[in-house]
Amino acid sequence: MNMLYILLLSLYLSSCRGDDPLGNFCNENTNINSTSQVSLNIDRLLAEVVSKTSLTGYIATSSGKGPDKVYGLAQCRGDVSSKDCSTCIQDAAKQIRQSCPNQADARIWYDYCFLRYSTENFIGEVDTSNGILYGNVANVTDPKSFKKELGALMDNIRSEAVMPNTQGLGKGKIKLSPFVTLYALVQCTRDLSKINCAQCLAIAVENFENFCDSRKVCRALYSSCYVRCTAADELGDYCDDDTNTNSSSQISINIDRLLAEVVSKTSLTGYIATSSGRGPNKVYGLAQCRGDVSSKDCSSCIRDAAKQSRLSCPIHTDARIWYDYCFRRYSKQNFIGDVDTLSGLLFAVRPNCRHL
Repeated sequence: MNMLYILLLSLYLSSCRGDDPLGNFCNENTNINSTSQVSLNIDRLLAEVVSKTSLTGYIATSSGKGPDKVYGLAQCRGDVSSKDCSTCIQDAAKQIRQSCPNQADARIWYDYCFLRYSTENFIGEVDTSNGILYGNVANVTDPKSFKKELGALMDNIRSEAVMPNTQGLGKGKIKLSPFVTLYALVQCTRDLSKINCAQCLAIAVENFENFCDSRKVCRALYSSCYVRCTAADELGDYCDDDTNTNSSSQISINIDRLLAEVVSKTSLTGYIATSSGRGPNKVYGLAQCRGDVSSKDCSSCIRDAAKQSRLSCPIHTDARIWYDYCFRRYSKQNFIGDVDTLSGLLFAVRPNCRHL
């Protein structure tokens, strides 16, 4: 098996967008001339893929005849909008020709979609020979409980993926603690039978569990299926020790009032900038959810952030907290509209690539 392992730790607010490829595979044993009939058929196939995939989120098609015939497949993640699907497929079709200009067998993975083509007819076949494993270097605090809950959740969503009318998609979530929610998603390409889907997911989950262990964020991406999980919890916080106050002070009361407003209103638009109180006791606050997060998940994250920030910074009037899905801060200094890069979180990216 040829497996590319990549170990990543994400930088907060740098989510994987539709135009950021996660990786690609160019089969060097299938080199072709850029002016060959096969190359022309690839371009025709990609044009069809770009125009039709977003209609249903999936396409399996072919272009050409005889030895020059090219088979293609594209699929968007099951929870992605038609617009984001279309954008991702357009990017994928363009990038795959740049990354693999002279190969008749090529694949490219994005966060929102997957695309592949080959002169070999792979439609309906399980393919776990080439793929990508992504794991966050940050580990959960309770590995034993995490593995137990993840195993149960994976069993449930794998069963869901092979049920009728699910289009090979299974997803779910479970609360690990008041401040940590585990999200998981599995999906097969729609050309697979239910039996082949189950087989692909069994292989993917086994490698996923072996590689990911207790990592907060992990993905196993293959040509026929993929598995992903995220333990959404606090990434970090900042409590300015030069802004200590009494827990019963007017400023502390205003912070509680501000947080109540933040919790009730942020999920309506994904953002709020507000204040509470007057004069020297006035407190300014801001909260924002990640742009691709649903209103429901935004609301849950903001609630957790409000609770946790008061636990982490109980006597501070300047406090900030970062989650995977949201960010929240407050201060008695009016920071609204000002650029602030003095306090933050940086996570180093540490790639680790090897072949099996």
